[in-house]
Amino acid sequence: MTSIRLGVALACLGFGGVLRAELQWQERHIALEPPAGAAQASGEFVFVNRGTQAVRVTEVRSSCDCTVMAMETSVVLPGEKGKIPFVFHVGARRGRQSVGLAVTTHEPEVRNYELTVAVEIKDFALITPRLVSWSVGDEPKAKILQISLAPGFRFLSAESSSHDFSVEVARQVVGGVQLRVTPRDAWARRSGFIKIKVAEDSQPPIEVLAQVRVT
Repeated sequence: MTSIRLGVALACLGFGGVLRAELQWQERHIALEPPAGAAQASGEFVFVNRGTQAVRVTEVRSSCDCTVMAMETSVVLPGEKGKIPFVFHVGARRGRQSVGLAVTTHEPEVRNYELTVAVEIKDFALITPRLVSWSVGDEPKAKILQISLAPGFRFLSAESSSHDFSVEVARQVVGGVQLRVTPRDAWARRSGFIKIKVAEDSQPPIEVLAQVRVT
């Protein structure tokens, strides 16, 4: 009886050693630097099934709705490569962004893999200052907004979101523009935005904002 049990145990161990899955990731951290003004950045995580059993990818999810993931195939056979493409949507985000991605597999045991995407978003329009303000009771004098543009970008237009503030071009040079912002008055608190449109070559316009207020 003992020898029979030992034989069954060894057989199970041998079976488990043969039928196994083992994912090997090409990389688990991807860094992207899209060009200034890009609307999105994309990449893909690649892995290989180094085991002897098929791997089923059951779920892919992102910590941010700015990043969309997909699977080319949900089952990866032994020796085959699998790819998880992703697209990061820039939107109004600026600076360095980090997104956590999670992949759940059956190998046949359930396993979770943590991946990360780092995106360095380059400024295509540097606004100085980002906030122009006056205090209640101040004389409503004009103040200057300086817009510096990345190479290849050009200034299109500027308008105020509120009739309480006006904006006009004070000076325009290659690579930048100065805007003159004036409050209608400074008798009471009010706020708004200066909407600045810029574009790169034949690409659609991109809008950036500067805040204006009387406090």
